[in-house]
Amino acid sequence: MSAEVEQQDQPLVLQVTVVDELGRVVHELVCSPDQLQANVPQGCRVVDGVSGGDWWDGAVWRHKPEPPSPHAQWDWKSLCWVMDSAQAADAAWRDVRLERDARLAATDWRVVRAIERGQALSLEWQIYRQALREITTQTDPQNIHWPELPKEE
Repeated sequence: MSAEVEQQDQPLVLQVTVVDELGRVVHELVCSPDQLQANVPQGCRVVDGVSGGDWWDGAVWRHKPEPPSPHAQWDWKSLCWVMDSAQAADAAWRDVRLERDARLAATDWRVVRAIERGQALSLEWQIYRQALREITTQTDPQNIHWPELPKEE
């Protein structure tokens, strides 16, 4: 009987997750019931157990879907991915420059061949390569007008 009394005297240990008003995890706790209140910030609530997702919707744990882009930011109020317009534009221009550089690199051999032969690069290829270099003067990175590849010599 004394063993049962000792067990009742030991504090009960709780394992809980504290979430804010949007359901975001603030922290997880393992504590006694009397320590719980001191560890729950105002405006937060307690969910039994360890978090099982990115946020608590009041009934179940939810996970964020995969972001549509590495530049997307999670919006906790709408619970969806959003793109910062300046960041999205920077990313789009970065992609344009990468494509431009690849297209220039794909024609570098023509420049080398012309130099090795002591000839000038044909005017069509000079115009094409210059248009690629000027591609970032266009206004919309989502609607780039790429120059047409010249016909083979």
